[in-house]
This record gives sequence, C-alpha cells and structure tokens, in this order.
Amino acid sequence: MKHPYPKIERYKILYARFLQGDRSKQLMDLAGDFKDKVFLDICCGEGLLTLEAIKRQAKLALAVDSNPQMWGKRLDKIDKVFTFSQKIEAALTSIKEGTNRWRQYPRIDIAICQQGINYWLDDEVGVRMANVMTDKGVFIFNTFNEKPSNSLKIKKYNLNGKNYIEITWGSPNISYYDIQHVQICEGFPPHTTQFKWLSDEYIKFCLEKYFEIELIKNGKTSIYVCIRKDKNG
Repeated sequence: MKHPYPKIERYKILYARFLQGDRSKQLMDLAGDFKDKVFLDICCGEGLLTLEAIKRQAKLALAVDSNPQMWGKRLDKIDKVFTFSQKIEAALTSIKEGTNRWRQYPRIDIAICQQGINYWLDDEVGVRMANVMTDKGVFIFNTFNEKPSNSLKIKKYNLNGKNYIEITWGSPNISYYDIQHVQICEGFPPHTTQFKWLSDEYIKFCLEKYFEIELIKNGKTSIYVCIRKDKNG
C-alpha cells in the first residue's frame, strides 16, 4: 500500500529531481485553448496546473488529491477553484452525479494528470473518467515507459547541495506488476510509495473504447493525449 505524500515543504525537497524541467507546460500546451473551459487537475499536488489553468482563463478548475496537505489553503481561497480531498474514484462519481457545488458544471473539457496515473488507472476508473468528459474533451497524462526489473535499482546523486538515494524495484502480483520506490534525502525521513506498472497495451485496454489515443514518446517518458469519442457517434 502506498504511503501518503508528506507536506508540501518536505515533498519539494525529497522529490526535487522530479519537479525540474518544463513537463507541466508541455502537458498544458498539448491541451489547447483553456478559455471558458472546465479543467480537472488529477493528483494535483500543490496545484500548479490548477493555477496555470486559471491564468489561461479556464472558467472553473477542479483540483483532486487524496492528501489536502499538499496544497494547504492556497487553492481554497480562489473563487474559480474547487478542491476534492479524496481519491479520484470518489471525485469522478461526484462530478458525474453533479452533486452539491458541481451541479453547474457537470462535465469536464480538459483533464490532466501529471506523474500520477500509475496510482489509480484501471478499466473501471477509465469508464468513470470517460463519463465526466465532454464530447471531444481532452484527457492528458504522462508515465514512465521502461518497466523496472525485479532487482533493486539504486540511484545516487547530489542536487542543490543535498545527497539523494532512490531505490526502485518491481514485484509481480497476481493480476499486475507493482513498483516499489524509496526516496531518501540526507537530513529527512525517507518516503516510500507503491504504484502499478502500466504498459501501453494495458492503458489502451482501459481507455481506447472511449477515447482516441495519441502516444507521444519522449525519452523515458510517454505522454498520452486522449480525445473523448462522440457519445452519439
């Protein structure tokens, strides 16, 4: 079982390597025009994509993360932003039903999940995802495309004057392949997490009935641009 991510201050230090670069901008740009659109930020963390969507004139942004400590109170103070401090499965159910404050905007035009898809995607959640999207709505996410081996992979490096160790290994399960990851930075308690390996075939199995899928490979990262099929087509 995966461990909850720490508060944002420690998270930024522990996972500093993964927060570098312009991946967020790349995913946002692939989504196209945000003006007057309803945006869903899945596994939102501190809410950087949510805030950028508002800057790009989205009319509403829904931010979902099971750990509200990641965003603190910064997102809750913005009128056009609503937050879900729950798992994505429960959030998608609420959005589909249009309950409470979501009633005015029951469908999503753009959804992005940056570096979080391996925690939650399966065929059942894929159906829920499709059910909250508008026709031609865009769902974008990224994931790693090299399956870790069963043996330990240890990576040591120095970043911003701090020494890091990352330990990763895979473990076959009955129906899927688990990935175990330990993130260590000197001076801080280590963080352990667990997620699933998602092959291209498995991702297509979960989504291609409902989405047109474009796969963009960029080194060790795969980006999926999924366009919701016309429900009446």
